[in-house]
Amino acid sequence: MSQKTSNTRKPKHFIKDVYLMELALFAKIAGKAGAAIYSECKFRMGMPTHKNGVVRLGNERFIKWNVSRQRKSEALIKLKNEGLLDYALEAGKAPLVKLAEVISNDKN
Repeated sequence: MSQKTSNTRKPKHFIKDVYLMELALFAKIAGKAGAAIYSECKFRMGMPTHKNGVVRLGNERFIKWNVSRQRKSEALIKLKNEGLLDYALEAGKAPLVKLAEVISNDKN
């Protein structure tokens, strides 16, 4: 009986189900902040503890993207107006964001 061993390592950062056209659409509408929001949502949705498609977007991760809280807020408004996401605000807390499923991910 032999055991399977793999010499390949999993990447340190993994973003689940990222679609180039969705990312491009978010970036076109809201610039770098839109791309950062999309990537962060998809990253958090890929976590094993994630449930129900809603993620809390704090400012700490966006500092690494060089996106200020003001630009993040403006981008959320633009993306919500385009119907690409929905979010809820609570006083003193980061927004809760849910991505809309608006783009068909056909592989044809």
